[in-house]
Order: sequence, then structure tokens, then C-alpha cells
Amino acid sequence: MKVYFLIAFLFSTGALHGETLRVPLVSLPEKIIPAKILEVSGAVVANHLFEGLFCYDPNNKLSSNLVESFRISPDGKKYTLRLKPGVKLANGALLTSGTIRDSLEDAILTLGDTSRWAFGMVEGFDGFISGKQQHLKGIIVSEKNVLELRLKNPYSPMLQVFVSPYFKIAVKDKGAYIGTGPYAIVEQDPGKIILKILPWRRKESDIDEIIFEKVDSRKSMISQAGLKRYDVIEILSPWRIETEDHTVIDFPYLQANLLLLNTKKSVFLEKAARKRFVGLIRKNIDFNLFGWQPTSVGFPFAKNLFKSEAEPVGDGSWKFTVPITVYYSDSAAVDEAGIKLLQDKLKKIGNDIIFVKVPITDLFDKFKQSDYDAVLLGYVPDIIDPDGLFYPLLGSNQQYNFTGYSSKAVDDLLQRGRTELDTSKRFEIYTSLTNAIYADAPMGFLGATKGKMLVSKKYKPPQINSLGLFGFQLNTLRLNKRENGK
Repeated sequence: MKVYFLIAFLFSTGALHGETLRVPLVSLPEKIIPAKILEVSGAVVANHLFEGLFCYDPNNKLSSNLVESFRISPDGKKYTLRLKPGVKLANGALLTSGTIRDSLEDAILTLGDTSRWAFGMVEGFDGFISGKQQHLKGIIVSEKNVLELRLKNPYSPMLQVFVSPYFKIAVKDKGAYIGTGPYAIVEQDPGKIILKILPWRRKESDIDEIIFEKVDSRKSMISQAGLKRYDVIEILSPWRIETEDHTVIDFPYLQANLLLLNTKKSVFLEKAARKRFVGLIRKNIDFNLFGWQPTSVGFPFAKNLFKSEAEPVGDGSWKFTVPITVYYSDSAAVDEAGIKLLQDKLKKIGNDIIFVKVPITDLFDKFKQSDYDAVLLGYVPDIIDPDGLFYPLLGSNQQYNFTGYSSKAVDDLLQRGRTELDTSKRFEIYTSLTNAIYADAPMGFLGATKGKMLVSKKYKPPQINSLGLFGFQLNTLRLNKRENGK
């Protein structure tokens, strides 16, 4: 079904004369609700409709976005945020601190307890999500353009939370969510989403229109037809790209390729079996075919958290007596030849282990129903901090804890890492945490993805941070002088 959005009045100030950008994605969201985004493609689209209070610059450093200035108290428990003046929502209304409080509260209620990783330290969190309080006590509108956050305990990456797609500013307007982003949706169907720039943002960009198109696979993006059609393409594989029309930009992508194990299912109830399986996969997989590099290389915050000698490896010849299915999708940077080679190697040593590719939406359904043995998953943390990687995946009952794993010792380490403000002490805590995960093996860290961004040579090569397309604003692309005649 094709849907046209009745926002023509926004574009009545004159015809658009800028560029149209075509971008391929392996999936498209049916509805765009920031707090309900579960995969990267949805976040990429939302990134151009909604904005966070903060963002990351090309060097992975936190930068103010909707915030003009901020102060943090010496004890790390009070934040005072002053908004930039004159920021507009897509309906033309001015952004206020009250709007931000309403947006954050709506997102927290939508996510429920799974938002604890981000706002659990804020005063009144438990009372608010339980329905006992109308507003979250620790989010205070002190002036029309000033917002205060009050925490029970320090939370080191608190400001980074506002980069997350879940907590970008979004308000309900006529049955849909709108934000302060530079674009609005004008058309949507299962195969594409078309965005047009808002009149008051037109001067800041050469890109008037973005068309996100659904493709069947990542490989189709770099086919001859794909390279001819698309202006910006993100590649997360070792494929060699030959193109005269695009600039190829390499970047260390903040994606962990994970092996998730269903700790509630009989075959992986015991940690010994989990460690053997992780070791079996790690020993037999051809990392060169997948184009993966050590996780520590791909994560700008990891340093030597991921020590290969501590990871479960084994001798690679362990035999499982029951058949095991490993699901995967295009969310992980996988190579089909590499998958087949791995499956054949495992079969030769007596394992009945099959790999099945499914759409990412089906994969999330299997997570919800706990209907899987193991999954290869590409995971991009919402924030460039160890807490963004570990807490949602390993914290008890957290949003991306698909393994069903729960450990009081791990929860305690996660909590200590979140509240510690000293960088060196945080590193010691997260080192202990990674060792605990290697010991219990609810998942295996298989490696980090090497990212490539292909950008049409019509545009100046941009700087890309470690979030890749997920963290890149397409409206910041600039035409080369020979293209725009300047």
C-alpha cells in the first residue's frame, strides 16, 4: 500500500531545486516510532526526521546538537541543558524544554523497564514507569529553554544517551511522530520511503530529496545496476568494489558480529556446552572471507578489553550430539561462501549444524518467542561507550538480551561500570566483565566489521564516524564545485 503524507503546505514557499539522493537499505520500517526502532535501517531513516540533544562528530566525539550549552555538577548527579533558540519541529512549532520532557517520558513509557539502561539512574524512574507518578521526577523544566536532569547516582555516559535513536526528540502530531530533523516523509510504500527537506532547513543543504529504497540483499547494492542507481551505499563485507562513479571511504564500523546462544534451550543450558560451541565456531570460521577484524580494533572504546587469549577457542573438533540451527540475516556482515565453508567444515567433523538465512523481521520474531538455538547477529551499540555494548545485551531483562541470560555478578559489574566516573577504574570493571562473559559464554564476540561507504563523486568525500550510515546525516553532503558551478 502506498501512503502519501499531507504536508504539502510545508513546501508551498517554492519549488525544490537541490539534489535527489538515492540510498539502498536491506529493510524499511513500516512505521517510524523512534522508541520502537529495532534495526539499523529504521534508525537510518529516523536519523533524518528526528534529532537528539547530542550527536557524534566524525571523530566519534560527543557534540552538542539541539543543546546550546550544558553544565554537569561536580558529583555527576545534576545536568543543566540550555537549548538552542529557534529550533522548529516539522509542523513549524518551536522546540521547548517541555516538548523535550514530554518526548523523553513518552519514549520511556513505550520502552518500559528496557529503558532502564538509559534512564534508570534518573530520580523517580521506578515510580514513573510503574504509573505512580505523572512525570519523571528527575526531568525538570526549569525554564522554557532549560532542562535539568537529576540522578540518584552518577551515570558516566548520560549525555550519550541522547544520541540513541530511541531518545531522539519526537512528538505526536495528527497520529504520527514528528521531530526536528531536516526532512519530512512525503511518500511511503513497502519498496521506498521518500523524504523532502523542510523549507526552513533548505539553505543548509544541497540535498532536497532522499529516496530510501528496499533491496533484496547487500550484494545487489553493488551490482552494476546498483552502482549506477545509488548515490550512497554502505558495504559491510570484504567484497572488492570496482566503481568509477563513487569515492570509496573506509572506516572502522562500530558493529560487533555476535554469536548469540539461547541459554533457555536444553542444548545450551550449561555453560560448558556454550563455551564449546563458541569455540567450535571461532576455530572453524574463516575470518578473511567475512572480512572481520578483532573486536578490539573495530571498537574505538575497546582498547584491549577483548583479549583473544581469554576467548573460548578449543581445538575446533568438538561434536554435538543434537542438530543445531544457526539463523542469520543481512544484519551481520556475512559472506555466503564463508557460511557454506563453515557449515561443510562442521559437518566433516561430525556436527549436524545448519545455517539458515531469514529476514531481520523474522529474526526478531524468533527472539520474542525464544524460537532459536543460535543466531549470528550484527549489533551496533547506540552509544560509543562500553555501557552501550554490554548493558542492553547482557543486563537482566534488557532490550537486546535475546539470549535470556541473567547473572547477578554480571549485573553488579554492569552497574559499577555505569556509576564509576574515573576512566581507568571503569576500564578495570569492564575487563572483569568481559572475562565473566567469556566464562559463562551466553554469546561469542566473533569480530568487528570493516566498513566501506560508497559516495557518488558528485559530492565531496565526507568524514564518517564509527556508526557509519547509522550516524551520518545525508543532508551534510556537499556538491563538488564542478557539479554546482561555484
